Amino acid sequence: MHKILAKQNYLLVTIEGDANFQDIVNAFGEELEREDYPNMNDIWDFTNCTILVDHTDYSNVTNSLLESYPTAASRTKTALVVSSEVSKIFLQIWADLSEKLPYEVKIFLTIEEAEAWIT
Repeated sequence: MHKILAKQNYLLVTIEGDANFQDIVNAFGEELEREDYPNMNDIWDFTNCTILVDHTDYSNVTNSLLESYPTAASRTKTALVVSSEVSKIFLQIWADLSEKLPYEVKIFLTIEEAEAWIT
């Protein structure tokens, strides 16, 4: 399950429960439909989520993001928030493999750290 909220300076995407590759793609698709998406950085909160994405899906996630990304977007950052160092390591592997994305991706253990970086 996911929800997207517009905060003052960013979009907050919250993923809860179990999330597989398609769940993440669906949340991104919904975020893309928002008028404010191209100009707002975002924070993805995975702290109450079990990510069920296999390492073989990493390039699929990146390719899906690249194919759908608006060419006129001015956003520059995406923060990912996880609840453990283990989750952080796995998402860092994806972030390292996703250097071709047109925005910077960083991973944090708290929303507060992510907000400080994103704004």
